[in-house]
Amino acid sequence: DRAAILLSEDSSTTSSSSSNDDNDDIDDTNDIPPLEDASNYLEEALFFDGLQDEGVTFPENEKEHFYAHPKKSKSKHIRHVDRLYSKTWFIARDYYSLLKQNKDRVAPKLPMNPTGPIRDIGVFILTHRLTKSRGDIHSVTNVVGEQMALAQSEKHKSLSRISFLSQRELLVHCMEKWSESESDKKRATSDDLSRTVGLLFDERLKDDIRFAVGTKDPDNRLALDEWSGKRNSTFHQLHQMFIDKEIVVHMPESWLNNDAKDEVDNHVGPGTYDSLNYNPNNPERIAIAWSKEETKGLLTKVLLDYNKMMTNCAKNTGGGDGHPAVCSVWQQREMLDSVAYTKSQKSLYLSVVHMWDKKYEWALTKPVGSVPPDFAIDDGTTFDTGGGGRDLNASPLTANTRTTTSATRASKESTLIIQTIKTATEQRAKDTQIATKEMLKVFKSAVAGGAKDDDMAQTNKQVLLQDALDKTGDRIEKIEEQLENLNSEKRALDSIQDTPERLRKVRKVQGKIDLKQKLLETYEATL
Repeated sequence: DRAAILLSEDSSTTSSSSSNDDNDDIDDTNDIPPLEDASNYLEEALFFDGLQDEGVTFPENEKEHFYAHPKKSKSKHIRHVDRLYSKTWFIARDYYSLLKQNKDRVAPKLPMNPTGPIRDIGVFILTHRLTKSRGDIHSVTNVVGEQMALAQSEKHKSLSRISFLSQRELLVHCMEKWSESESDKKRATSDDLSRTVGLLFDERLKDDIRFAVGTKDPDNRLALDEWSGKRNSTFHQLHQMFIDKEIVVHMPESWLNNDAKDEVDNHVGPGTYDSLNYNPNNPERIAIAWSKEETKGLLTKVLLDYNKMMTNCAKNTGGGDGHPAVCSVWQQREMLDSVAYTKSQKSLYLSVVHMWDKKYEWALTKPVGSVPPDFAIDDGTTFDTGGGGRDLNASPLTANTRTTTSATRASKESTLIIQTIKTATEQRAKDTQIATKEMLKVFKSAVAGGAKDDDMAQTNKQVLLQDALDKTGDRIEKIEEQLENLNSEKRALDSIQDTPERLRKVRKVQGKIDLKQKLLETYEATL
């Protein structure tokens, strides 16, 4: 049951299974091997009956059509060479249904469309069955005794030729054809990702989290000297703990209560919470041959996903027009608020990450960068921008992204957005060269007509201000026009049939739209 798998926590996210009696309920024994599991086989009499299908030739009036179209078949028939087999089709269909029921264990990559698999199974039967004359059937040695008994039964005793095929041989073929490759098995699941983060908060790693998720400070000599060694040892320790099934990760208590269930079900749909069934101690996933680089890649994915979610969670908090969501400090928001910022059911595990992060004082987050150059408040006081300013609304840390292509792409996009904002901020200061209070004073003076002809300094500031306003307005109009063109392009793509090429183009256009939208928001703030 759920409570036995998703263990609650005390003061740590992990424990040793040998010291936790609750873990006795976790079944990590191997299942019956698929080849020994009777549920993977059809009833032998039914299967044997289908093996005796001798097929029929093409109908006379359709022969020319069939020969002209080598891949053409007939409904509920398997075509092989110049014959059509009906019984074989029904056996192949029943076997496909059997595989579909046990898909996860036997044939994970079995296509949902049955047409191709049924044909493949049927052709395999026809090409691998062993057909003997009745007088020679005793020479057959590689079939089960039950088929030999069926060959001599009342139902089949009139047949002059008998066909045999072990269902085990057919199952082996299907498992080889539709099994997962090693790379398929290592596609990250919520179990893998939640285990990775849970281990980070273990007592053995908690103090070194910064080496796993941070970037080195180029101004800190000691950090530079120890960074590479500490980073490597941290990831080595994380890897060793990840593949050790004796180390148990405990889910946050706040995830296991009814509030979490209600929040998730309200956000996604009834029954969603129960269907998730996260298990960071999944023995089948731990048993995979993970390398250190692959566990490092799992952490990279978590941090990239988490950073995107928390960007929305922290957006525009810390001030504003008085609305509670705006005036709140994001660190003080309820942990379950993060559920609303997950974009799909697959990313709901990020709410668990958020709960851990908050409990351990935001170990996965960092302050944002230094205050922009020439920043000033209304009294004209400027700030020292040599670094070190801490923002209460710091965004979560972006992961080191050298491990995967997708991570590198996401990092480049994030860097481009940050650089765009920085450039716009610097341009704003360069265009005006005056403090906020002076800008307001000059603007009010210009509106009131208070500028004197001989006050050249004041007039020059007015001209500079107006010029800056005009340039910013022009940039906004240009970006809005580009956005409209990109949205039109996306609408056109949305109207055509789904293909890999269309999806690639949609992702590319959407990326451009996101960047332009960020740029537009920056210039509107500047204006």
